[in-house]
Amino acid sequence: MDKKLKAKMMDELYKLDYEDIIGDMPTRFKYRSVEPNNYGLSTKEILTANDSALKQFVSLKKMAPYRDE
Repeated sequence: MDKKLKAKMMDELYKLDYEDIIGDMPTRFKYRSVEPNNYGLSTKEILTANDSALKQFVSLKKMAPYRDE
């Protein structure tokens, strides 16, 4: 996807009052920038591995710092 098309699509998305509807409630998600980390795996390995194999590399507990409470 070229950069101009991607930028146009993102602009259209941000013009919306919401991104999705959950139940009957329009919702806008809050995203946080994080440093990328592949944990020594290739993209193919990440996409084809099952959950238990991925949990051996990084558990969900390690991801907990990214949650806002």
